[in-house]
Amino acid sequence: MQNENFKLKKTTSPQSRFKNQDVEPEFWKKKKLEEMNKTEWELLCDGCGKCCLNKLECKGKIYFTNAHCRFLNPK
Repeated sequence: MQNENFKLKKTTSPQSRFKNQDVEPEFWKKKKLEEMNKTEWELLCDGCGKCCLNKLECKGKIYFTNAHCRFLNPK
């Protein structure tokens, strides 16, 4: 996998995708993941699935596998 496949366009942000949601502007810059509610957590997702892929670390380098965690909903 190439990292370029997962880069978002600079014009894309969680806030711009859900303008009708009642969330604090740029909440992702101010809150830790543990502090986010379900709505905020879902707004962060761009659907790439990269965070749900199982990863391996070897000598300080991260390698992605093609196996996903149980929380990924591929539909």
